[in-house]
Amino acid sequence: VGCELITKLAASGFTEVQLIDMDTIDLSNLNRQFLFRRSHIKQPKANVAAERVNAMIPGSGVRATVANIKDKPFDTEFFRGFAVVLNALDNAAARRHVNRMCLAAGVPLVESGSTGWLGQAYAVKGGETECFDCMPRSVAKTFAVCTIRSTPEKPVHCVVWAKMCWELLFAPQDESNLLNDLDGGETSGKVKTRLRWDEKETPEAFASRFADRIFVEDIKEQIEMKDLWNSRPPPRVIDVVAEAKTHADEGAALNLHEQRAWSLAESAAVLVRIMQKMVTARAKEVGELNFDKDDEDAVAFVTACSNLRAAAYGIDLSSPFEVRGIAGNIIHAIATTNAMVAGLACLECIKVVMDPSAIREKCRTTYITRYPSGPKGRETIIRSEPLNAPNPGCYVCNKAQLTLTVDTEHFTLKQLVDSVLRAQFDFIEPSVDVTTATGDQNVVFESGDGLDAYELEAYAANLPRTLAALGAGDGATLEVSDFAQSVAVSVTVAHEPEKTGRARKGEAYVGFEVSGDVEKAKAKEEEEAAAAAEGAEEGDGKKRKREEVAAVGEGGGEGAEGKKRSKATVDDDMIVHGDVIEL
Repeated sequence: VGCELITKLAASGFTEVQLIDMDTIDLSNLNRQFLFRRSHIKQPKANVAAERVNAMIPGSGVRATVANIKDKPFDTEFFRGFAVVLNALDNAAARRHVNRMCLAAGVPLVESGSTGWLGQAYAVKGGETECFDCMPRSVAKTFAVCTIRSTPEKPVHCVVWAKMCWELLFAPQDESNLLNDLDGGETSGKVKTRLRWDEKETPEAFASRFADRIFVEDIKEQIEMKDLWNSRPPPRVIDVVAEAKTHADEGAALNLHEQRAWSLAESAAVLVRIMQKMVTARAKEVGELNFDKDDEDAVAFVTACSNLRAAAYGIDLSSPFEVRGIAGNIIHAIATTNAMVAGLACLECIKVVMDPSAIREKCRTTYITRYPSGPKGRETIIRSEPLNAPNPGCYVCNKAQLTLTVDTEHFTLKQLVDSVLRAQFDFIEPSVDVTTATGDQNVVFESGDGLDAYELEAYAANLPRTLAALGAGDGATLEVSDFAQSVAVSVTVAHEPEKTGRARKGEAYVGFEVSGDVEKAKAKEEEEAAAAAEGAEEGDGKKRKREEVAAVGEGGGEGAEGKKRSKATVDDDMIVHGDVIEL
């Protein structure tokens, strides 16, 4: 969306545009970001886009900055220097950050994004419309352990499994890998050797040993679990090495962009070839290679391995194009959708700068759908609706009270900071103040610049302590804040023994649940509205003297750049799959 947006802003007459993006151009950008050419690969997107637009449109004044929008120079004072900010971001964390900075600075924001055929654009103004954090977000799709390990039903289950195989063989050791039982140890009285490459064995022996363990021995063990196959056929054993020998073009160059599903024999031949290559041409990297969708060997391995798994369980085989998309959580962008979204965002931007005091009345939320709808003869793929009012339960723009339900005897401050504040709230520099149930107050954690060595040491010592040990037991209040984003949230602690849930990798399995007190938030909103009505006759809409625009971009690769919302909700990160396992 970014290339289209910056061009349309300049073509619409905006002469002061600040473009911020931290990314560089890669080959995959060239099929949809029309400002870039092959000669621009590895150059900063912001610099090239500004140069190209300024050359294309006389009088345009696009200024480029290569940086992360979360960096310290881009504080609230920086945001206040603009009449409007436009987002063309590819991840929720960056969107939340810009949303919060615009709210803190009192600057209107135009949000936009696309996901394949779908797109949307809408304006945000603090106190008048819903903000980005007002809307519930979808989470990565999860799969049951038994589905991945023993009873796959869809290609996506096989791809998740194949990624785990890659990381079991070539990535750093990870105790959370679901397939660790295949890598040595003892199962059903049988002692198993390590799956990883032994430098004493030949590449051919390594590939053969892996194939036998995974597609013969393990499949036989699965077949013996009779209860799994009461309502479906059991899997079948596959002799990978024998299948590989039947493939006629065993040494042919691989085309990982083709959309033709590989055959069983082809998949077997590719698996054997890639495994041999990994311990010869890339032997020094073995043990350090996490899956990367841009690593051709990784994509080839996962495609071949997942297809062999699919064939064993009677599931349709996939193309490398499909597998790369699933394994890399890719939703392939469509250039025409991006162009339409950018045009809609530009229209909302014009409305904002023409009358910033009437954003709620004049701006609209506009969606692009894949299929036409509407009255017969007037069907359209574009529909719009009025902007929604702020969500009274939003903890960002309405300061709604939240409740953290957790086992305070086991949940640590470190888990609170990492799993709740940084991972769920997207805080950058979190701080935590505790008010106990008896009214005592204590600062237990701070981060950011300006802390002396004594404070850093004291706060670090608090991290492994439980909430209960820090006085944050049942009924306590946590005042959590992020100075970098000018966000403060009040959280009431509710103790629930042995609360279940997911913690971050490498930590104890202690769960938590964050919920909002919407009723209190609504009462607060009504109270503030009544108070405001008494003295609101003077109005507050001072128009800005400078019609300067900030366009923010980050990433822009093959992910979900934007999202389709239904009324009052948004499916933020439409992910083809997530390899989080539901325990």
